[in-house]
Amino acid sequence: MRARLCLMALLLVLLSIPALADEFIVTGQTDPFTCTKMDSQCPSVTFTLDLNAEYVPPSDEGIDYRVVSFTGTIDGEYSISGIGGGLRSFAPAATLIPWDPLIFTIESQQDFIGWDDLNAGSSFIQMTPTSAGSLGGPAFVTWSIAKVPEPSSLLFGGIGLMCAWLLPRRHCPTCKVSS
Repeated sequence: MRARLCLMALLLVLLSIPALADEFIVTGQTDPFTCTKMDSQCPSVTFTLDLNAEYVPPSDEGIDYRVVSFTGTIDGEYSISGIGGGLRSFAPAATLIPWDPLIFTIESQQDFIGWDDLNAGSSFIQMTPTSAGSLGGPAFVTWSIAKVPEPSSLLFGGIGLMCAWLLPRRHCPTCKVSS
């Protein structure tokens, strides 16, 4: 009985260790309102990103999450990937923004998505023209980010512990079970 309780406690501790990186999904497109406000001829662009980021305890870095890696597409046609950058929120319930630029590679060229805090207070993407001549130029873009929910470790741990507790009782004809 004690061995079973110790095993259950050990499993609970092991299963409650937090994940090393959080996952986020980002979508965006040209923001015509900001482009007009800034008197900018923004190219039409859409993008999606899958970000892996680590939480950063409050520090002098000024970011909440350090981006470890990301992949995505621009206009559903061009694959991009990158590492580095940082996400920041200015209020507890505020949206995370690309505070430190997210540098990505597209067709062997480096570009970035960042935050223009000086002029527009908007997300901003810099794209070098591709070999096909499309994309190209800077654009103010919308930025919509959502954290991918993690499965509850307590739920899965509880199911595993229940199974470990019940299996010997139901599938062991020679085991004596005291009621």
